[in-house]
Amino acid sequence: MAPGAYWNCFDQALKRMTSLRPGGQDHWVLNSSAHDSRVTSAQAAEDDFYSSFEYRGNGVIAYTLTKAFFRYSYRGLVTPPAAPRPKERRSKFLQECAANYLIKNFWHNHVHEQLQEITSCNYHKVRGEARDLSDFEADNLATVLLALSYGHTVGTDNSDQTAGADADIRELFLRNRCNKVFALREKARRLTKKKPTIDDLYDREWVIRRMLANELSMYCVERGRALASISVYFYGDICKAAGGRYERPNAQGCVEMNSVRIPLDNLGNFAYLQRSRIKNAIKSYTTHLDNVYAELLRSSTTLETYARKSLEAKVRRLIHCSLAASKAGLRIK
Repeated sequence: MAPGAYWNCFDQALKRMTSLRPGGQDHWVLNSSAHDSRVTSAQAAEDDFYSSFEYRGNGVIAYTLTKAFFRYSYRGLVTPPAAPRPKERRSKFLQECAANYLIKNFWHNHVHEQLQEITSCNYHKVRGEARDLSDFEADNLATVLLALSYGHTVGTDNSDQTAGADADIRELFLRNRCNKVFALREKARRLTKKKPTIDDLYDREWVIRRMLANELSMYCVERGRALASISVYFYGDICKAAGGRYERPNAQGCVEMNSVRIPLDNLGNFAYLQRSRIKNAIKSYTTHLDNVYAELLRSSTTLETYARKSLEAKVRRLIHCSLAASKAGLRIK
């Protein structure tokens, strides 16, 4: 894809996003930020990476795209694990996937801005677990809003585990897996680091925690039991291993799904497993967690009601179009 075609994907993504009137805005402006040529690529990945939204009083949402995000997300484009539709040209398919990815990224940022009041001005003041929790929430709601952006109904109360995944929503999420931008950014940021620190362990664990939360979020949306909240925690003793790196050799975990806490035992030295083993483990944990949650959903009408009403309340704070809510799910008219 040529850079100009990729730039157009940002316009396509903003157009689809504003169809749901985020923050009451129904028009958009796409701007590009200035970039100091003396700043290295690695420095830009650390300090000049995130783009920003401005919600103007005239109904316009202005998106200012940083050079670093454009550069890294353009380099990060990959073919997703989805196939073009019949008669869909490959170039059109790739542009649609790229726009799909950007829409979810925009919704993530919108959740920070409009639900959490975390802006480009105060983001650096929200640190540690507070930042982690904000990202779990933003990732999960961005997944829900991505589905709503494409006209899908998002259910919250389907506890039938024999029904399987909604094929159209699953295809939407498969198309979303088309960019390695954050992996490239992390690689660039590591170039500026020197000796091992305990933060290296926390960073590794954070990537895995977020991967698990995202997989579980999509898995539940595909099966009609979308979550209003999700978070993942690791804990256990930390020690210093050979080479000076910090490890958690007997890690334990816990996953929160709509306020329910589900423990994960005997994770082992999870942060330092091979990536293929981590992916397989996440797949297994996702199925297990969904099974536990579905069982709880079947046995508790109060959880069923909470799941629907809490997600509806959050969505209503984020978009301003007509939202029909029923026991069957959330649907955009």
